[in-house]
Amino acid sequence: MFSLPIGESVAIELHYTYSSTMVALSLLMGILGSFTALCCNARMNANSFISKRIWLFLSSLAMGLAIWGLHFIGIGAIVFPVALTQNFTLTALSFIPAFTASFLAFYFVNQPRKSKKLYVISAILMGAGISMMHYVGMFALIFENVSHYYDPLWFTISIAIAIIVSYVALLIFSNNKVYSTRAF
Repeated sequence: MFSLPIGESVAIELHYTYSSTMVALSLLMGILGSFTALCCNARMNANSFISKRIWLFLSSLAMGLAIWGLHFIGIGAIVFPVALTQNFTLTALSFIPAFTASFLAFYFVNQPRKSKKLYVISAILMGAGISMMHYVGMFALIFENVSHYYDPLWFTISIAIAIIVSYVALLIFSNNKVYSTRAF
C-alpha cells in the first residue's frame, strides 16, 4: 500500500520476512480476545448481578485489546531490513479508536430493536475504528532513512474492506441465536 510521493521518481522496495511464531501468537491473541469479548457481551444479556454497563465496558475492552494486540503483535512479526523504532505515545493512543469502535458497535448491536440501518452504522463505526487504529499505529512506526506513503485508492479500499468485514461479523454474531442467548 505504499506509493511514491508527488514529484518522486525513484523507490526502493523493501523485502521483509515474517516470524512464524509471532504470526501464530497474533492469531491466538485475536481468537482468544474476540472469544472473551463475545462471552462478556453474551453475559450482558443474561441475568447477572453485574450491571449491563460493566459487561458492555468489559466486552468492549476485550475486543479493543484483541484488535489492538493482534495488530501490534502482527507488526512485530515483520522482520524489516532497516532499523525500526516506535513512537510509544502514538502506539498507546491507537488503542482508543479500537476500544471506542468496539464499545459503540456492541452498544448499537445490543439495542432491543435492530434494523439494517443500525447494523450499517455499527459496521461503519467498527470499520472506521479499526482503520484509524491501524493507520495511527502505522504512523507510529519510524523507519531509518525510509518514508512510507499511501496510495489513496488502496487506502480507501482498505477502509471499505474493514467496514464490510465488520458488517458481516456483526450480522453473524447477532443472528446466531444459539450463541447470543447463551452466556458462557
